[in-house]
Amino acid sequence: MNPVIRPAAPRVPLRIFILLALAIIFWGSAFPGIRVCLQAFAPGHLALLRMLIASAALACGVVIMPVRLPAWRDLPGLLLMGLVGISVYHTALSYGEVSVPAGPASFLVASSPIFSILASMLFLGERPHLRAWLGVLVCVVGVSLIAASESGGLHITRDAWTIVLAALAGGIYSVIQKRYLGRYTAYELVSYAMWGGTLCMLIFAPGAVQAVRQADRAALCALVYLGVFPAAFAYGVWAYVLQHMSVSRAVMFQYLIPGIAVLVAFVWLDEVPKLLSVAGGVLTVVGVYAVNAKAQQAVTVVNNAAAR
Repeated sequence: MNPVIRPAAPRVPLRIFILLALAIIFWGSAFPGIRVCLQAFAPGHLALLRMLIASAALACGVVIMPVRLPAWRDLPGLLLMGLVGISVYHTALSYGEVSVPAGPASFLVASSPIFSILASMLFLGERPHLRAWLGVLVCVVGVSLIAASESGGLHITRDAWTIVLAALAGGIYSVIQKRYLGRYTAYELVSYAMWGGTLCMLIFAPGAVQAVRQADRAALCALVYLGVFPAAFAYGVWAYVLQHMSVSRAVMFQYLIPGIAVLVAFVWLDEVPKLLSVAGGVLTVVGVYAVNAKAQQAVTVVNNAAAR
């Protein structure tokens, strides 16, 4: 009896990994950036203003990348995508980082891929290999080392649970987005999510203009950076990546975010990383590599079998 070979996903082009790396770097830099902005803005104002900038940036891109009106039947799901992935995620993250430093906050958000994998199994029918789960375990251990080192042991406070809510929202967002990638372009989806999510955040509008007037230049520059790069650019890239990669595989790269957050915090905020953080970052990279090496190996096996 011939062995049954599971179908494997097509080989992912190098440009997808490069774009994914840029998105992960920008997302990692967002945690220290939020801490800078919170010195001048209230959490609700920060979340709203950041998304307004991102929405404006995406609106400018419509000139070269037109955005179609969504189908009526898709509106509930698209609105849910914006509410969960933009409104809930960024509001919860901003409030959580009021007391949780950038490093531990990035660790808590790093639980998002687990939620994505579970949701992709329930709603998309994806079945990650055993090696993928082992990779998750290695990544969790690595990220835990970073968190323990940066916080002297992770303390679960109310603000920490708020960031866990952000992680849950981020995980669900990727799965909802994946369901619509066959009907809409990546740019359309991120635009729908950003604009819809920003509308839901207008409840924080009172006092936002006054906060901008009173903010210093460093906070304003950080705010613009957060809106353009970790928000508009990285979210657009993420949608594009999901067109070429499964959710369960793509989200594994999010485990690299805490290591990047610690490094950027060192450069931006002079927060010196501890040796345990460096070890955790290395372990996280090993976990991500293990999962993707397995995926590429599966492609090779199937291609060789087809050639026989």
